[in-house]
Amino acid sequence: ATNTPNSLPPTDNFSASSVIYQKNSGMSSPVLFSELGNMLPKSRTASVATGIIAGGALGLLGGFGLKAIGTTLSKAVLLGGGSAIGATIGGLVANSAVSSRNWNLNELKVQENKSQSVVGVIPKDIIVAVIDTGVNISHPELEGKIWTNEKEVPNDGIDNDNNGFTDDSHGWDFIDNNANIKDSLSHGTHIAGTIAGKTVGVSAHAKIMPLRVLGTDAKGNAASISKAIYYAVDNGAKVINLSFGSPDYHAGVEMAILYAKSNNVMVITAAGNNYSNNDLKPNYPASLPHNNVISVANLDKNLNLAKDSNYGKTSVDIAAPGTNIYSSVNEGFFSKYKAISGTSMAAAHVSAIAAEVIAWNPGENIDATRQRILNGDSVEAIKDKTSTGMKVNLQKAVFGNSALLKAS
Repeated sequence: ATNTPNSLPPTDNFSASSVIYQKNSGMSSPVLFSELGNMLPKSRTASVATGIIAGGALGLLGGFGLKAIGTTLSKAVLLGGGSAIGATIGGLVANSAVSSRNWNLNELKVQENKSQSVVGVIPKDIIVAVIDTGVNISHPELEGKIWTNEKEVPNDGIDNDNNGFTDDSHGWDFIDNNANIKDSLSHGTHIAGTIAGKTVGVSAHAKIMPLRVLGTDAKGNAASISKAIYYAVDNGAKVINLSFGSPDYHAGVEMAILYAKSNNVMVITAAGNNYSNNDLKPNYPASLPHNNVISVANLDKNLNLAKDSNYGKTSVDIAAPGTNIYSSVNEGFFSKYKAISGTSMAAAHVSAIAAEVIAWNPGENIDATRQRILNGDSVEAIKDKTSTGMKVNLQKAVFGNSALLKAS
């Protein structure tokens, strides 16, 4: 991202149709993009003005924020946005065919990449911090894929490693200030699965560090996000995934991202889901102008920019699969897997690629890592929509044209 942040913009400068918004001490907070609404199953016959929601865990994105409703399944009437909101957060597109279900993995040639290696390199696992709604670490897709704090004794009530977080064996909840990182909304679990899942994930070497900063109402604040970034860096993360955003600039978040930069940590961000030009209307943290920040747009199966994806010739860096992405969700939440769309999903793919780049190219700095990730394939449909005009290419990013490449 290359868009220099201005002073704090007016608090009403936001799009209610694609950002869940919260006031916090007179300022709006960075919050989850609206593909959270896509956790809901979409009826093939229902109008965009109705949908089925699950009790207090989810709500309606209306013209002025999130309107919580009931504790039972009920009909939802969208407020203040009509069909535009319905089109943006309307729900899930079901894929019955396995081949189309995993189109993103096929597009990135994930299996082919896993069969290759570089002579003399034994890749180590790379910690990827998923700063989000939490992660269901017991999901079978994530078995063996969750980071463990080896210095902490689980559930003994003691801060064994003296890092200020008691029993943080697998991460931390910065909302409730405890080690319970359970995901009640599935968004973070979906992101984690896309990055590192055993069958739906892109990276073979990513270990997920779950850090919860968004609550059951999908709201978050800059202070929690900043603390989570510091925690991620201090505890060994080399990639941080931020699949949320706000139109408002927050100095504390930028300072945390600069701290990540000083420690050679990449920060992958979602460009946003407003179909808005981030060059004209910045979206943070994606619009921060630092070389460790990569802003990602959403491509569909036909390699077109998704109809609700943000873009920006100077402020959005690259595009990645983000439409109808099949990945893990909470057990008991309709099913263990769902297909969801949004720049959140696109960012997850790039976080996974970043993990593979770092695993196979140890010792490179963030400039080299950034250059590798942005070394993609030209796509005509986005040539004027991102700074590179490219979609990600997993193999080119990881291996480039290495003469040492070999089949495993």
